[in-house]
Amino acid sequence: MQAIQEPEAAEEGGIVEGTPTILSRPAYVLFDTGATHSFISQTFVDTLSVKPVPMESGIVVSTPIGPGTNLTNHMPSSEVLIGTQNLPANLICMDMEG
Repeated sequence: MQAIQEPEAAEEGGIVEGTPTILSRPAYVLFDTGATHSFISQTFVDTLSVKPVPMESGIVVSTPIGPGTNLTNHMPSSEVLIGTQNLPANLICMDMEG
């Protein structure tokens, strides 16, 4: 996960924002084509009827808005619908503020 400023996004390339459907709900997303992991807001997950499952091994993620956080749950094979394309994604649940 990377934190970037808007002018940086335009210069870097590989960053796309949009509103696809995730697990049958529209969601505002920021795609980073260079990212190694995909994250989903825990607040968004809390609105879904599908519940997250524990990962086999957690990961620690540091962000500019807080200290390292141990992430242990994910939404495996989540349906991400962009136009008519279904792109399954393993989404790691993360509290996001700011």
